[in-house]
Amino acid sequence: MLSTRRVVMFQHIHPNCVTALRPPLALVAVVSQQREDWIGYLVCIIALLLVEVTDILDGRIARKYGKVSDEGKLFDPLCDTVARMMVFAVFLESHWMPLWMFIATYTRDIGVTYLRSILSVKGIAFAARRSGKLKAVAQSVAQCFTVYVHFLTEGNIGDVRPLVMDITWWLLFSATMFTIMSGFDYAWAGWKAYKKVA
Repeated sequence: MLSTRRVVMFQHIHPNCVTALRPPLALVAVVSQQREDWIGYLVCIIALLLVEVTDILDGRIARKYGKVSDEGKLFDPLCDTVARMMVFAVFLESHWMPLWMFIATYTRDIGVTYLRSILSVKGIAFAARRSGKLKAVAQSVAQCFTVYVHFLTEGNIGDVRPLVMDITWWLLFSATMFTIMSGFDYAWAGWKAYKKVA
């Protein structure tokens, strides 16, 4: 009975509505992080995890109940970009993330969004690629663990600050490398798709 009710519930949920939850959840994470205490960091981690849950859930609902759409293929990565850039922006403001990493990440995500818009005008729905999904995982892990490290060290941050900054730097550096490689992959695939209809 419970399983049947769950199926009925998900059948009436539009995946784009789930997708739309990501930016507000990211905003909760940003505001919580600004408290700069263990409670704020804990709420921030929970909000970031919920962002990832919506990212998994919307796709499963769309595929399982036949609600995959061209609009969703564009809306999903857009909400991903908005949510993740909000979090990276607060990382930058808090000096957790170097400026060059933020610029590289921002440029890639805005560039891919623009590329999708160009291809959409040509009638091509440019869906997410494997490199984009790997990039999303890398960014998610980097964001969650960066906040988690600060959560663990809250209270004696002065004693372990060099170690904390080293750990978070390498996490964010790895995510940035995945992001840059993904950008080149999308640019190449987008160029080939454009040439076919040009």
